[in-house]
Amino acid sequence: MKAKKNLHEEAAHFILLNSEVVSKLKIKDKALLLYYLFHYAYKYRKQSYASFAFELLQETLSYVIIPLENKKIEPLSAVEIGWSLLLFIEEGFFESDDLEDILNPLDEIAISKINSLSRGKFSSDSMDELLLIAFYFFYRIRHVDEKSEYTFIIKEHLSIAFFELTYHIKDWNKRDVVWIMLMEFLFEKGLDREETVCTAKRGLLQLESDITPYKKEALELYSSARKNQKLSRALLLSHYFSEKIQEINNDKQILLKDIANQLNNNINQSNIIGDNNAHSIMKRIIIQALALIDELESKNLVVMIAVSNLNIRYNG
Repeated sequence: MKAKKNLHEEAAHFILLNSEVVSKLKIKDKALLLYYLFHYAYKYRKQSYASFAFELLQETLSYVIIPLENKKIEPLSAVEIGWSLLLFIEEGFFESDDLEDILNPLDEIAISKINSLSRGKFSSDSMDELLLIAFYFFYRIRHVDEKSEYTFIIKEHLSIAFFELTYHIKDWNKRDVVWIMLMEFLFEKGLDREETVCTAKRGLLQLESDITPYKKEALELYSSARKNQKLSRALLLSHYFSEKIQEINNDKQILLKDIANQLNNNINQSNIIGDNNAHSIMKRIIIQALALIDELESKNLVVMIAVSNLNIRYNG
């Protein structure tokens, strides 16, 4: 197997080579790619890749913000890029003096969407949308200008999001590892905030009782994902259960080696422009490269990968 640095050089080069595919990725997949490019650029001192990432970020923001004014883009796509931007800032990739100006219109979208969800009939799809918005508000409140007119409103709607998630826990798929990870992560974080601590405690208690049977099946699900080469799913299972299940913890380094081998095989396909599966291939490469670059040390990264697997409906 190639040295990790060389493998990342090849992955980054592959991404540039297939920039036409990159430009057509979904917003949430572009967010994963941007995370990787920024991380790679700063870890290996590759300024050209940081510049490329900034250009792609600006292009993505303009793609969202300008059509947004004319209501020609799906609202949740705007929330996705706003949340990703907050994550990048938390990771220290860059600072922004224009953050409030960028996020204010996205705040309005998230507020409108959660108001709509809170008055509607809930399903597992609705819960996925609500989860995305809850994450946006949770990270947003940590960066809001205290003098902003949105401060109280964002706190209020963060509280609404936590209440709705707790109240509707019965509506989600209890065998979905993505859901389990994100709900537990969000509720644990919510314990640290005054406006969410009570609902977060209730949510964790309910979640624990609901997922106890699931934990007993985790090793079987993990083994099945590994056997079927569904390494993205195995990755999430490994991260969530490695501290709880010794067999999964013991397999973690072997899993990362398998991911490295799969990444190597994927980038050896060279140019994928014109391939009917180009987008799915690119997404696999991005997730594999992300897993290897910091071996899932960043909680934010794991959350991003998990959110990218939510079943978000883009219906305005």
